Amino acid sequence: MFRVLAVETSKGWSSEMISQRLTDVGRTHNIRYVISDGGINLKCALRLSSLVHVPDCSHVAANALARQYTKHEGYISLK
Repeated sequence: MFRVLAVETSKGWSSEMISQRLTDVGRTHNIRYVISDGGINLKCALRLSSLVHVPDCSHVAANALARQYTKHEGYISLK
């Protein structure tokens, strides 16, 4: 089972800011892994925090489709 431990907004998130927020949340919750879209700042923050990254399946699928069909006319019109 998983649950969302934090949802926050900001005009910008540096890796250090994310790592600090994960550290804060980790003080009261046992974080086993983090599901994310794999943005560079998120992946860096997870490395800084020594946490396991699990890719968000919707982003994995969308990126795979984009790589496969990026020049396909039907895919381009769908976007």
